[in-house]
Amino acid sequence: MRRTCLLFLAFLFSFSYVYAQPTGGTVRGTVTDNSGAVVPAATVSLTGNGVERSAQTQADGSYVFQGVTPGQYTV
Repeated sequence: MRRTCLLFLAFLFSFSYVYAQPTGGTVRGTVTDNSGAVVPAATVSLTGNGVERSAQTQADGSYVFQGVTPGQYTV
């Protein structure tokens, strides 16, 4: 009986270490022109799944959209 109780408690407390998976992802990229040079301060749009978001590229041409739910998008 005591062993069963200890196993049950170990099982119960093991779930306190389980973390939920994040529900959103990250979309990142770099904007370049035809010559391959980065384009700073460009506006980038992310649309799809009823979502319309925009971001501005950094000095290195990079952009990031965080917390994007799974689905198909157009950048």
